[in-house]
Amino acid sequence: MLPNKVSTILFSILSFLVTNLSYSQSFTNVAASVGLNMGGNKDGGHAWADFNNDGCLDVIVNTSNGTNRSRLFLSNCDSDPDNITFTDVTSTHADGLLDRTLDRSIVWGDFNNDGYLDFARNTNNRIEVYINKGPSGSPAYSFGDANQDANYVYTNSEVSGLNSEGLGWADFNGDGFLDLIFDNHGNGTEAIAKSVSGDPCSSGFDAYTDGDLIGLTNGNGDGDYMAIGDLNDDGWPDLLVRKNDTGEDIYMNDGDGTFTQNSNLNDADADNGNKGGVAFCDFDNDGDFDIIWTDNDGNNIWENTGGSPVTFTKRAESSVFGSTITGTIDGCACGDIDNDGDIDLVLNGSNAKFLFKNNGSYSFTLSNGGISSTNDGESISMVDYDHDGDLDIYSNNDNNNELWRSDLIDDALDDKNFLKVRVVLQDPTTTSSTILGRDLIGATATLEKHSDATSVGGIQMINGGRGHGSQDPLIMHFGLPDGPDIEYDLTVKYPAVKDSIRVSETFTITPSALDDQMLVVAKPAEDFGFSACNDLVLLPMELIQFTAIIQKGIPQILWQTASETNSAKYLIEKSLDGQNFFSIGEVPAQGTSKNLKNYYYLDQTPVSGIIYYRLKMVDNDNTFEYSKVIHLISIGENAFNTKVFPNPSNGLLNVSFNSTQPQVDISIFNVLGVLIYQEKAKTNSSGQIHLKKEFEIGVYLLKINDGINSAAHKFIVN
Repeated sequence: MLPNKVSTILFSILSFLVTNLSYSQSFTNVAASVGLNMGGNKDGGHAWADFNNDGCLDVIVNTSNGTNRSRLFLSNCDSDPDNITFTDVTSTHADGLLDRTLDRSIVWGDFNNDGYLDFARNTNNRIEVYINKGPSGSPAYSFGDANQDANYVYTNSEVSGLNSEGLGWADFNGDGFLDLIFDNHGNGTEAIAKSVSGDPCSSGFDAYTDGDLIGLTNGNGDGDYMAIGDLNDDGWPDLLVRKNDTGEDIYMNDGDGTFTQNSNLNDADADNGNKGGVAFCDFDNDGDFDIIWTDNDGNNIWENTGGSPVTFTKRAESSVFGSTITGTIDGCACGDIDNDGDIDLVLNGSNAKFLFKNNGSYSFTLSNGGISSTNDGESISMVDYDHDGDLDIYSNNDNNNELWRSDLIDDALDDKNFLKVRVVLQDPTTTSSTILGRDLIGATATLEKHSDATSVGGIQMINGGRGHGSQDPLIMHFGLPDGPDIEYDLTVKYPAVKDSIRVSETFTITPSALDDQMLVVAKPAEDFGFSACNDLVLLPMELIQFTAIIQKGIPQILWQTASETNSAKYLIEKSLDGQNFFSIGEVPAQGTSKNLKNYYYLDQTPVSGIIYYRLKMVDNDNTFEYSKVIHLISIGENAFNTKVFPNPSNGLLNVSFNSTQPQVDISIFNVLGVLIYQEKAKTNSSGQIHLKKEFEIGVYLLKINDGINSAAHKFIVN
């Protein structure tokens, strides 16, 4: 039943679960008896996570009902593991959820790396972020500010309005902190970035990042829900945003905080009238993520056929599922529901639920096992809420929600054919046994039999959002058709970090030998070159906003104060590496004021690449303090006119530039983010360098820096 303890390896943690294959699987709706049959209209998502670190999976649910709003439910599995129920703790732990209806996406993520899960929710014109106060909160593990209202609220983007639907967490720029990415409907896709240096443990985001600046093209048609994950398993999170009539739904991360559109999902079309859902799942156990796309043009699977860029082959509904699906479909979720070693699929429809068992070779059989419902379904999830080793199904419906408990595991038969895997960023200074660290959203894992390298369950990942405004539990679940008593090789790949080689590790394990068949892979934060944070760091003065945007190629630094006392001036400091700052100007301060004051500064010397800024806030007595560090990713004017040619290349490459510095640093990375070439080159009168290495066929990223300016170029070798 409930894990009472976990076995921890400092560099990894794993967990295992088991399932009985000897009898037909059936399900029972227990939502009413456990306290999760919330009524009212629904329109969006829900998400499971252990927000109070007690080993139990709790759940947060969105509704479109003006009374229910969003609701937070706490599991009591630690006190009564054989009779698990849930308590609605919204009014005591997150009272701000009851102030207004935000009915679309809701997702968990520890965005300040303190070991306690925070969450974000949204509706069309509002995004809210709630910080988990941890055990020192009153009550413990409550959310929000002193009034339990959202800590961060966004009601307008820097592009052209806010109409958000899909929402998810991802460290898209590789700085070790989660960023929030959202679909902004006809305005495009955008991000809210977390600070990357200076004071990375500060409590807030930097600013909106105009999606167009990082390759998330503005506009591009109406948008719906989205999925975030690593489609090509290179360590960098990719996006799939449901768009209509564009053919531009996939954004592949270039490994430098920017994205390139992938047009290979060329006839998938979203219907703004029925939002549908999308998820990344390995349906053919070949080690890459395929796509399930529901509604409008059918409910189709797109097979990942590899390549660079990644290509997809449509597996149409009629050939995969037959003619069994009726009504319109919104939510979708995948997982090994019968623990037989392959990934199954559940769809949530307007008049029924559809559970499809995977037969292999893109053939599925409808096998509901007693799941019957005519409620109009929205989001849906597969989750082992009762910790018995098999996946159950939770459905967010109009009218009453449903929790379909699986009877696959029989404790008397000791048939626990499963493995659970959790991957976290570990703070080595933490002494509390209850704080493991941030769940590493973006990590992937594959499992093979040690004896013959047979793949079991394909590739799985910890995702930041998927389906119909939902998110899978932050624990990977592998079914074990050959049981838990043999050896398996588990390979965990950690999310990529900028300017570093991606790390992976393989562990040989026997699941039945593990405590509760659960291991956690705990990766020390210092291995990534940054620190986890145990406490929020808040600025002592009332600087309530500090952002940077680019307008017409010129960086604009914007800040706002709520009040000032004896303030003299603001020095604007800039850095190209996030470490070494220099002053570029100053702005006189208000002096003493209790009114809101807006300030701005224009950086007239923009560069290409990542630019970091901070404020040095000086008082009349010459005392000062620094703000947090913010950053921009500029792909505009290239300050020292760098060029890479020929591009495409036959393997030999030249770089030209205009620099007054004595040398430049050149680094080249492959598509996996691995550094494969470095050179410190002296500048010369021609401003041109012929690289000494001949490159093999592939796609590469070149970064060049002369200490003042930086630039990045993608190049192809044919």
